[in-house]
Amino acid sequence: MNDAFGRLETEAAITDNFAHNVLNDFLLYELLIRVCREIIKANAAQKPVGSSRDSVFSQFQRLVSQHHKDTHAVSDYADMIGVSTRALFAATEEKVHCSALKYLHKQISIEATRELLYTSCSIKEIAFKLGFADEPHFIKFFKRQTGETPLQFRKRHKTRNTGR
Repeated sequence: MNDAFGRLETEAAITDNFAHNVLNDFLLYELLIRVCREIIKANAAQKPVGSSRDSVFSQFQRLVSQHHKDTHAVSDYADMIGVSTRALFAATEEKVHCSALKYLHKQISIEATRELLYTSCSIKEIAFKLGFADEPHFIKFFKRQTGETPLQFRKRHKTRNTGR
């Protein structure tokens, strides 16, 4: 763009009015086109923050509901969506006011409680269904999320449901 300004300055020094006016108009037109292209390029680089975060979070929700049993890393979800981990965290924070990891853990925890309440599967079976390498990791995860072990949770809810 600097060369367009330089050419305008050179043309300003020409004394032939007709040639000067035509070339000046042309150079101004060229400069205007370049400025418009720069503006368009800058606008294209900026994504609408709200709607793109909505989209990122919606995709994250959908993927978590599909893959929470086999994918426990937020970075894997970010890769599936095609965004950085930071963008995924920002979108999740904006929509549900918690980190993407906390949201993922909450969804896994909800599924674990469903399994504990509505199936007769062993703790070990539930651990493997939910993608944990072994039962102790699942028990530690569940206790961190709920404050009690899976067995304590199951017993407490069975007692409530049976009235004993």
